[in-house]
Amino acid sequence: MRHLLVLLAVTFVACSSEPPPVDGKPDAGPVNTADAGTTDAGASDAGVTCGPGNCAGCCDSSGQCRLGTENTACGLAGATCSDCLTAVCVTGRCETPVEPLEGDTCVAPIELRVDSEGFASATLDLSGLADDTTASCGTGSADAVVAFDVPENGTYVELVVRSDDDGVRPLVALRGNCAQGGSEFRCELAPAGSRSARLTTVALRGRIFAWVEAVGTARSPLHVELRLSPPGAGDTCAAPRALTLSGGNATLQDDLRRYAPDGLSCVQGARDAVYTFTLAAPAVVSASVTSRTAGFEPVLTVGFGCTDPTCNASGLGTSHFEGELFTGTYSVIVSSETLAAGEFDLALGIRPPPTGEVCSEALPLTFDSNRQVTTWVPTQGRADDFTLDCMDWTPGPDSVYRFRVDQTSDFSATFNDGQLSSSNVLALRFACDGADLGCGPALSYANLPPGEYLLFTDSYSPE
Repeated sequence: MRHLLVLLAVTFVACSSEPPPVDGKPDAGPVNTADAGTTDAGASDAGVTCGPGNCAGCCDSSGQCRLGTENTACGLAGATCSDCLTAVCVTGRCETPVEPLEGDTCVAPIELRVDSEGFASATLDLSGLADDTTASCGTGSADAVVAFDVPENGTYVELVVRSDDDGVRPLVALRGNCAQGGSEFRCELAPAGSRSARLTTVALRGRIFAWVEAVGTARSPLHVELRLSPPGAGDTCAAPRALTLSGGNATLQDDLRRYAPDGLSCVQGARDAVYTFTLAAPAVVSASVTSRTAGFEPVLTVGFGCTDPTCNASGLGTSHFEGELFTGTYSVIVSSETLAAGEFDLALGIRPPPTGEVCSEALPLTFDSNRQVTTWVPTQGRADDFTLDCMDWTPGPDSVYRFRVDQTSDFSATFNDGQLSSSNVLALRFACDGADLGCGPALSYANLPPGEYLLFTDSYSPE
């Protein structure tokens, strides 16, 4: 048989006059009278004066101990409560808040609000701003933050930061969360010797923050330009992306990988992008496309309409265009030599048509897809500016043209008007005052190396 021993602990408490608990609720317990009149915050017990010895907050006019963190009752360690009025209670003291400098922190970024064309710009003065963050692609000194909203998924973002100071390389880094460096998803530092950083990306709908810095001593403000292109802009002939000329020039950075194939390339299945520009008057137009991605060889086509390209037998395209165009709207199509695609820089420039009278005003010759060009040779009202090596008679009106050869080629040139006699001659030169590579009524030159050339026309003038 087992024996169970039960120990009973009993504590005797003196009877109290407090009423018993109600409805089974626990008793509040005995009152400790040893520290009566002392409290961290709240009302002091009767007969005890609120002060440094018994109030962790502040004492109000009625002698009550307050928390001391409110704007209307601010103070600590038993001090008299203060009303901060327009100030703010900070750690028991009334302090006037300091407005942050615009662009200095994530609290007050500079807002970029695009116009109806998707464009926005701002000028950033970094003087007086702190160095708040570090970007992944470089380290500057003071920095500024700008913010903009992307309206829809698939929007193409192009952000350019320029400096007016030599030796200063702008830097721009994009983040989804302004204060979190880990949210950075693109960063671009201007190349050595350049004063411009250009960054592009395809973004989702939402808010994006751009941290901007200057690597080097920036004495002048930085200039920020933002352009947002909606999804589909530039993807087809029906929805081209407009090139806006400023001072006769337009430049942009794009990525061919964001465009679908539309049969506008000489390579089946290759991607293509469509841009447009408008000439208000005849002009000489020069365009070039340069790859920014290894293995990607972009080519371009410039024409009056947006149609399938006329591909030559070799299938090779060109990354340059130059020619005189009339008033109207033209298309620029960027595609690829292969199925590879990537980032590229596109540059477009216009200038008034040259006269062809002197070398600096040489008329451009633009070859078609069959590597041929036909042009009209003016004689009326033209001066005699050149003497060609093969002429042994009095020279007459002349003109000068220029053209570019991108690969070693067999070159030939001739007059095709039967009324012209042998006294009308052509000459080919590397330079304006150089020796003739060929001279006569017709020219033929095998294996002409790549480069820039001048073609002269001259005619007989009776004395």
